[in-house]
Amino acid sequence: MKCLTTNGCTQFAYVVPEVPKIVHWSNEVPTTCVLGGAQSHRSPAQIRTLWQPKECPNVRLQENILGTQYVNASFIHGIDDNLTVIAAQGPTIETVPHFLQMICENSIHFVIMLTNPKEKNSRTGETLEKCAKYWSSGGAEQTKMKHFKVSAHAKKEIAPHVVQRECLINGLDRKHTFTHIQFEDWPDFGAPDSAELLVDCAKEIRQLIPRTRKSTMLVHCSAGVGRTGTFVGLYKLMNDIDDQMPTLDVYSTVLAMRRDRMCMVQREVQYKYLYECTEWYLRQKDGSGDHYEPDYIYTQ
Repeated sequence: MKCLTTNGCTQFAYVVPEVPKIVHWSNEVPTTCVLGGAQSHRSPAQIRTLWQPKECPNVRLQENILGTQYVNASFIHGIDDNLTVIAAQGPTIETVPHFLQMICENSIHFVIMLTNPKEKNSRTGETLEKCAKYWSSGGAEQTKMKHFKVSAHAKKEIAPHVVQRECLINGLDRKHTFTHIQFEDWPDFGAPDSAELLVDCAKEIRQLIPRTRKSTMLVHCSAGVGRTGTFVGLYKLMNDIDDQMPTLDVYSTVLAMRRDRMCMVQREVQYKYLYECTEWYLRQKDGSGDHYEPDYIYTQ
């Protein structure tokens, strides 16, 4: 394995040549999108961040119950044989019903949230809305939105800054349960303070989702690309490590995700953080006695 550290200090000599290729993918992004007969309700700036240059997000609502079949979400392929992964934009107050409809229609039993509902802009200090509340905090509280009502119970902290809730959706003459897991300490456009935080979070989630059973996992942050892409990429690379694949290929892992959804792993700091997390998990495996020596961590 090509080491990413020297004397305990992480170096990115192998990573730097990849960054321009990852960060600058395509500026040819359409400013409108039509799906299911309805034009998306997004500004050009939002669309430039979220839309794929080649096509619209490819998850679509099965029934046109709420006036549209559009939802900003994409299937991400190749993460694990039995796991269907959907990357999505965090809903706005207007799109919460569509978000809940998507969860029900796709039998999603695990929803991973990587943002806080409101976050401060690191440059201006302004508090910004990042995700409308579609879950319940538990107890007597219920979240009600058009055709849907969401309740929750059994809230617990499963890792530092990681909260798990068991939620129930009532709506459209059906009931659906899902596990809601929120990572509360990840700044927008940035990365957590240490690789250990995200690796521990991912390990807890992977224990909840048996690889031998077919499951569907929805991952979102605010835009559904930067933090979401970093988490999904790590999830895939952890599977590769557990399967003792001969090669760990961070670069191609990110490019493969970007074929399904634009800007997955959005910022340079997130791309480097993905390398840090991969190395951290490798060292944990070595420390546990499960020795595994891939040929190299592939760099372009």
